[in-house]
Amino acid sequence: MENATRRAKSRTSYGSTALPSSRNSALEMGRSLFPRDAVARICKASRSVTTSGKACTKGWRLVFERRTAPFIDSLMGYTGGEDTLAQIELNFPTLESAVRYAERQGLAYHVQTPADQVDELGSRPTKRLRCP
Repeated sequence: MENATRRAKSRTSYGSTALPSSRNSALEMGRSLFPRDAVARICKASRSVTTSGKACTKGWRLVFERRTAPFIDSLMGYTGGEDTLAQIELNFPTLESAVRYAERQGLAYHVQTPADQVDELGSRPTKRLRCP
């Protein structure tokens, strides 16, 4: 899996078109909605492991890396954490829109490109039924 890491820069334009000032006003004033140590991971949405369907796998997903280690509650044994950003998943239709969002918010991010997947029908042995 090929990874590309980038640090977002505070800029007011993407390509040749300028973004409206309402979209990047937080960065112009030096404030971001996210903590400084927040790192986003942009990856292709994958299918659930419990199903063979490929619904909802066409877009890209932006998730935040965990900043603190999880802990185990001594009374109930539940796993907990203090990092609420780890619960957030944002979906985007294209990779470019996810990257633009991360740069507009001033987030450090890295992109995980999907590995080439083997065709599922070609990887399974065929079953032949015998008729009596």
